[in-house]
Order: sequence, then C-alpha cells, then structure tokens
Amino acid sequence: MDALALRHRVRDLSPKDLFELDLEKFVRKENHGVSCRRTQLKDFDLIVQWRINYEIETLVAPPSPDVESRAHDNVKQMIDRGDFWVATVDDVPVPLSVINARLPDVVQVGGVHTPKHLRGRGYSAR
Repeated sequence: MDALALRHRVRDLSPKDLFELDLEKFVRKENHGVSCRRTQLKDFDLIVQWRINYEIETLVAPPSPDVESRAHDNVKQMIDRGDFWVATVDDVPVPLSVINARLPDVVQVGGVHTPKHLRGRGYSAR
C-alpha cells in the first residue's frame, strides 16, 4: 500500500487478510446450512447497502452521496457479470464476496464483507 501510495485508502491489514488456498489440499468444512450462490436482482438493495458499509469500513471512505452512487453502480455491474456471490442461510444472504480478478484457470476472491450483526459465525470462511 505504501509503494502504491494507497495507505490512506485501506485500513491496516493483518496476516489473516492475505492468503492463498491450495485447491489440491482443500478440505471442505461442514456447511451447517450455509450455501453459496451468485447474487440476484432480488438482493440488489441489500447488497448496495452492504457495499456502502464495505467501502466505509474497509476502504475508509467517508459516508457520502458519491459512495452511495459508486456502490449502486458497482453492484449493478457485478450482478450483471455474475461476479458478486453471497453465502446464504435459508436463501437469506449472510456475507458477500466478489470475484475481482480472473485468469483462465484461477480467480481472485476479494471484497468479502459480513454485516456487523452477522459476524463471528463462520459464514465468510464457508
């Protein structure tokens, strides 16, 4: 972040924030009723609010109409591309994640956000 002059845009990272998953060694945990799906238009308003919260909490963006507008446009584009995913319990979204980079045989998952009232339940890990 320092080298890119972006330190002011991102909160401090912990080692937990940056990791690589070796799919050859991947062991699936019991899902405990949690499933995963692409976001849908029915999720739009909820996901926009979560994206606003993500920008404020993670990217340290001050609350503003610009943040709201950017979140609205971002969610629309990501839903259209199929890049926003949610974990769900009984088809109710719990955390949000996004595929933010692609290569032919790999994707990068980022933008993981769990609303404060749903944190600590292992949803994002699943």
